[in-house]
Amino acid sequence: MLKTTNFINKIKNYAIEDMRKNKINVSLTIAQAILESAWGTCDLSINANNLFGIKKGAWNGEIYTVYTKEFIDGQWITIQDHFRKYNNWGESIADHSKILLQDRYKSVINCKDYKQACINVYKSGYATDPNYPQKLIQLIEQYELYKYDNIENDNVSYNKGSGQAFVLCDILNIRKGPSVISDILDTYSKDESFYYDSVYENDGYIWVSYIARSGKRVYVASRSINNSEIYLKCI
Repeated sequence: MLKTTNFINKIKNYAIEDMRKNKINVSLTIAQAILESAWGTCDLSINANNLFGIKKGAWNGEIYTVYTKEFIDGQWITIQDHFRKYNNWGESIADHSKILLQDRYKSVINCKDYKQACINVYKSGYATDPNYPQKLIQLIEQYELYKYDNIENDNVSYNKGSGQAFVLCDILNIRKGPSVISDILDTYSKDESFYYDSVYENDGYIWVSYIARSGKRVYVASRSINNSEIYLKCI
């Protein structure tokens, strides 16, 4: 369980940011990364940060060579396969999206139904395994990856009362009160997270709140709440 949670947490923010730019479902991106990289444990993902097994093709960047054996004409021979090598998993996800932005995958872009997105990516020729869509759907539903697909909807509000918040922008203000004109007491940086115990709607925004170390209640503005996790915008 720890391995799966850690992997999802490591890549979800990359996938969320990518969805903002390219309208590719977060759930699809994460599910494909899980399936193609065996939860980030395969050789390519470890040594080349290549989560999707993307081969060199028309690539001018660094490559990673894998040597494999194949039985040809009655004998085993060693062949080379060249794959793209990235600096981090974020680059791998961004490059994967460039592939899905090709015209052949246009039915995947901005697809509102995660099940249909999984079917579309398969029918567009991404994989040959006839069970590929169902494998993706099973991962999405088992790990509730679909909940990350709706974070762009500013009208979604689930007042769960408490949960964990994740910061997606560079600087996020911590305020004295639930108002955009309230004093700024401190800030959070991108990729930080914190726990809140209350949710409020005021001043046109949804606010999460908690008791700071000072013993006083503080407030952070958000515009998207999804189940018990809140993905915060800079306000």
